[in-house]
Amino acid sequence: MPFIAVDPHDNRPRIPVSVGDDEKVKCPVCNEPLHVRDGPDIARHFYHPPESSCGGESALPLAMKSIAVDKLQQVYPDAEVHIEFKTDDVPRRADVFVEFDQPSYPLGKGIAVEVQYRNDSKDLTETSARYLTGGVSVLWLFETNYEGTHPDYDDVDLPTPIPVWPYGVPHGDTADELASAATRLDLSEEEIISQLPNHTDGQLSLTEFPDPDTTSQSTTPDWELNREIHLNISLDTPGSRKFYHGWVDGQISKHMDEFADNVLAQRKDARIESRPSYISQSFRTVPGAMFDMVFRSNPPNNGSLMLKKFTDETQTHSTLFNDDNVAELRMLVKEICYELANSRGTPSCHSETDTVLNSTLGTLSYTLSRAQSNVVVLTTYSKEKPMSVRFHSSNTPELLKFCAKVIVWHK
Repeated sequence: MPFIAVDPHDNRPRIPVSVGDDEKVKCPVCNEPLHVRDGPDIARHFYHPPESSCGGESALPLAMKSIAVDKLQQVYPDAEVHIEFKTDDVPRRADVFVEFDQPSYPLGKGIAVEVQYRNDSKDLTETSARYLTGGVSVLWLFETNYEGTHPDYDDVDLPTPIPVWPYGVPHGDTADELASAATRLDLSEEEIISQLPNHTDGQLSLTEFPDPDTTSQSTTPDWELNREIHLNISLDTPGSRKFYHGWVDGQISKHMDEFADNVLAQRKDARIESRPSYISQSFRTVPGAMFDMVFRSNPPNNGSLMLKKFTDETQTHSTLFNDDNVAELRMLVKEICYELANSRGTPSCHSETDTVLNSTLGTLSYTLSRAQSNVVVLTTYSKEKPMSVRFHSSNTPELLKFCAKVIVWHK
């Protein structure tokens, strides 16, 4: 079932949805004529006349592109859908491009569609950033988006494109002319992954992916509210803290759904066997951030929360922890995430003594202070000497996951 042909006039590639029923095209293998057809239960495709002996067929990626074009024309009937499209306004050659008559919010000038086959690995972050920089939204398609039996797919489920707004607005390092597009946009792999509900390990250039959640609807907003705050709302604006806390709550709830089965099974086993159990998270991404957060459950109902810092000697601060302390932990996490967002523009010489919060978690009192850009210092106080650990903005995902697991344990 061929899915690509050659135009007899200029030898450019053609796919079935772009060829009329009576239009003439030829086979790229044997140069003989090809005809086009479709049906209620089959994708539009080329075919040889019955007398042909040519056995050449197009590659699966071309079939995937063909199906995508057909579906995109249905979803965006007022737009022009192109194949292998590139102009001065589109900085890369898109597999498929949906071109709008006029730029529109939030998708911009159009949608660049990248069809990712199993062994066709691309740098998703930089590729996406280059499209977004050009005012073009991005839509990634993988085999898991396609319906039917491999390799005879017959339809595709289009995910939501990664929109120009807010992702295409530069707020990273714009001073360095040699900086990559992703750096200028401050666009991370995690943000790209969050927009890809379907994937197959090994298809992408990224190193780790969350499992797709097919059992519940995500509570994550369609775009990151921390980015919206950073771009559109002054951090001194009344209500911005509450606004950002709402985004963090959504992220925690998403991770609670993700980890619920494993954590509850772990809790059940610990209670049946009447033994301690642990939930721990290590933070070792930057100098000064070498520490663990550990929740320890002691049957039947006692628990503790520990902060362990590893320097020349191990320093530990701990507090009793039970259901009554869950809200305190959640608030601490929300405040750390909020202050990390605030710290993005903080000069590197900023004093760590500029305390932004004093509060308690169980029997521990603590302070939060902003340090250099993207760093917040948590200092806890116990009967021993104070202990300070440094959270970097890259620690946010691990912090949210740890909090979610502890909350699930106490459900």
